[in-house]
Amino acid sequence: MNNYRNKQPGFIETIVTTFSKGLWFVISWPFKKLFRIKSKGVSFNKIENFAKWREIEKLLESKDEIHAKHAVVEADKFFDSILRIKGGKGESFADRLRSLENHFSHDNYQFIWQAHKLRNQISHESEFHPQINYCKQALNKFRKGLENLGAI
Repeated sequence: MNNYRNKQPGFIETIVTTFSKGLWFVISWPFKKLFRIKSKGVSFNKIENFAKWREIEKLLESKDEIHAKHAVVEADKFFDSILRIKGGKGESFADRLRSLENHFSHDNYQFIWQAHKLRNQISHESEFHPQINYCKQALNKFRKGLENLGAI
C-alpha cells in the first residue's frame, strides 16, 4: 500500500516549495501592477482612511452641537463610502449595510444601525438637538464597524 499521501514533506521539499512560491511572487508581481490585477478581496488604504477618520473625530473636539452633528453626518457618509468599496449592494445605506451584515457581529451590526438612525434624525428633524455624548457614541460605533471591515 502506498503511504506517500500521508507522508509529510521533507526538508528539501519544503525548501523547494517555499522557493518556488517566492519566485512566482517575484515574477508575477510586476505583471499584476502593470495590468492592475487586484488580489482576492478588497484592500483599503488604511493610512488615508485613518487620516480621514481623524478629521471627523476632530470635529467633536470643539464640544459644540453643530460640530458634533456634522461629525455624525460625515462619519455616516464615510462609512457608506466604505460599504460601497467593500461591495455593499443596494440603493441606500441600509441596503448596503444589510448586504454586508455577515461582516459584523449581531451587536456591532445593531450599533451601526443605531448610529445611522441618529444621523437620520440629525438630517431630517430640524428641531432635533442630540447630546454631544450621543454623537461621540455614534462615532465610536461607526469606528468599530470600520475596523471590522478592515478599513482602518
